[in-house]
Amino acid sequence: MKKQIAAGIVALVCAFMLISCGTGEEALHLGVNAVIVGIDPEQMTILVRDPGEEDLLGESCRIDCRDIELIYCSYDTGEVRDIAFTDLETGDAIILSVYDSALEALRKQESGEQTLPVEQIQLSTQRLG
Repeated sequence: MKKQIAAGIVALVCAFMLISCGTGEEALHLGVNAVIVGIDPEQMTILVRDPGEEDLLGESCRIDCRDIELIYCSYDTGEVRDIAFTDLETGDAIILSVYDSALEALRKQESGEQTLPVEQIQLSTQRLG
């Protein structure tokens, strides 16, 4: 009986240690809101800012759109489709998918133009049919 209790305790300790180690994967934020304030079609970059009082992106943050997925989701139908860089317009609301480490690096930058690497941009403005 004592051996069974000891084995149970050892199993619980091992399980706790495995859970506490975690997977080591980085968090991907799928809902960082932004507004496009500038577009450079030659470089395929956009300048974005926070849509409200938040201070996550600052006054102006550059995003390189050459190698990222651009999507549009119709809120009425739920249909999701790819869009082109040329579908983006100044003033559009967008939703960014960005890793936690990229947001931390952005927060640590003190001055100069900030660049944010993102995984995906979703056009939130509902104007595409």
